[in-house]
Amino acid sequence: MKFATGLIALTLLAAPALFPVTAHAQADNVPIRIEGVWDPAADNKSVLTTLSMYAAKQHTKRSFGVTSVQTMDAATAGTGVDVFQQAEINPSIVVYGRDNEISSFFAAPAGKKVQVLAIYWLNNGDLILGSVKFPK
Repeated sequence: MKFATGLIALTLLAAPALFPVTAHAQADNVPIRIEGVWDPAADNKSVLTTLSMYAAKQHTKRSFGVTSVQTMDAATAGTGVDVFQQAEINPSIVVYGRDNEISSFFAAPAGKKVQVLAIYWLNNGDLILGSVKFPK
């Protein structure tokens, strides 16, 4: 019995070294903070990139100009707007979350600054809202 217990303990300790998890696999979903404005003007110099956002439940689609992005994950830290490279493959980032958060996010007037805390899924470009704020 002691041998079996020791073998199990050794296996659990050695498994991470034998089967390392890549940084990409660890970062399939990334906590993220995004600031930006809806329907940015073409001459808005503070916009780093413009993303097409789609709320599936409400069948709403709008352009969101990202002015600041911060990932809260070591594997994607410092990537900036490059974290949205999946958006080039998919026509839209699909937004999910509580109905009131989605409504608040998509109802903001054009040009009004919006701050979002969310989870961004790198493998499919989905964004799950956590909170929506309107800083002054």
